[in-house]
Amino acid sequence: MDADQRTRAGRFAVLRDLIASTLTDVAVYRLGRIQITVIIAGQDARGETLGLRTTLIET
Repeated sequence: MDADQRTRAGRFAVLRDLIASTLTDVAVYRLGRIQITVIIAGQDARGETLGLRTTLIET
């Protein structure tokens, strides 16, 4: 693993920990084939639904 990969892995670990500490009932949805929309959603402490959406490109 090179330095860029270690940096990226660290950022993903921070995101994972933030999601785990902030949301319950977390679900991940993957929509599409090549241009894929990914939605990560869960409930916060007040019962509100929160999440994020991103797009992946698979070649």
